[in-house]
Amino acid sequence: NLLSNAIKYNRPGGMVHVQIEQHDAKVMISISDTGIGIPDEELDRIWDRYYRARSTVKDYDGTGLGLANVRRIIEAHDGRIWVRSNSQGTTFTFEMPLFTENAQS
Repeated sequence: NLLSNAIKYNRPGGMVHVQIEQHDAKVMISISDTGIGIPDEELDRIWDRYYRARSTVKDYDGTGLGLANVRRIIEAHDGRIWVRSNSQGTTFTFEMPLFTENAQS
């Protein structure tokens, strides 16, 4: 969902950048685009089920469930997710623990 949104809400000829880093026992993944951005007043609401940013409702199809589901899945795996946005694009970053051979079930 994060990657498809970065493509879907990007500007024509825009860029999508994916960065993956390992920090100790965690992995951090950032997905950035050069798209339309998310207005500051809507950033807290994008995680709500069925919420769609006003700037996207008219021009793009969607249910408003994608980001709510992404957040639930990441948090179910003891991770966290956050977003930064401006008129030059958006970056979603999430961090999750790594599971190794020594991980207990």
